[in-house]
Amino acid sequence: MALCLKVRDDLIAVIALNLHDAVLGGTARAAQAFERTRNVGERAFRNSGDDRHGARSAALAKNTHDAVVGYARCAFLLHCDALRQARSSAPPNAVRDMRIAIFCGARSGTGDRYAEIASAAARAIILRGAGIVYGGGRVGLMGVVADAALQAGGEVIGVIPHALAGEEIAHGGITQLHVVDSMHERKALMAELSDGFVALPGGFGTMDEFCEIVTWAQLRIHAKPVGLLNAGGYYDELLALFDKMVREGFVTPRNRGLVLSAASIDALLGAMFPG
Repeated sequence: MALCLKVRDDLIAVIALNLHDAVLGGTARAAQAFERTRNVGERAFRNSGDDRHGARSAALAKNTHDAVVGYARCAFLLHCDALRQARSSAPPNAVRDMRIAIFCGARSGTGDRYAEIASAAARAIILRGAGIVYGGGRVGLMGVVADAALQAGGEVIGVIPHALAGEEIAHGGITQLHVVDSMHERKALMAELSDGFVALPGGFGTMDEFCEIVTWAQLRIHAKPVGLLNAGGYYDELLALFDKMVREGFVTPRNRGLVLSAASIDALLGAMFPG
């Protein structure tokens, strides 16, 4: 019986992983992962070697699968519908239909240099005819990015969770503001609305957004360019860590190449969108 319970727990873990991929990834590949779990429970218990509990265990696995996956499919469909609605309601850019997500924080860093970097990045993106998607706040570097883009006559779309709308003080003057239910939905919607991603100097929140979008690229969930603005060498140590990951066998050279970096925003955008 203990063996059966272990296999059941393994089954639930597999289902939970697929639930995460489908709801957060929003892709056909993630949805197809559910189909691979349809018979995994029954096969696992059939091969457990404990005939006394075989029938009961298979039924338990099926009930667990049906309950969790049934809920997951419902959540997945609602999630995709929300993304489609947001994409269709977002206003078109004046010059070309391109938007770049900027990952940055609700703090401004030490001194004025990071605000200057953020402002220059926003202006450069607008001058290229692209719109900006960002975290929706009006404080810290987020506010700097939004205000600089608006002053340059650009489109600015914000995405902010209800829980942070007060703390980060949602920006009321941008082109469009999406207020969502969770951080997961925030990142998924920003990814859906954007054609590329730039991380400015920042802290844990910026790293969370950046690392997740790189991971999605590694998993082939998207094929959009991802860049680190390494202004003033801010990300030198992080880039060195990525190189060490390759040397130590945790990241392939190909996947290391998913992270583009440059010291200036013009050079970074040129690498992300050549030609």
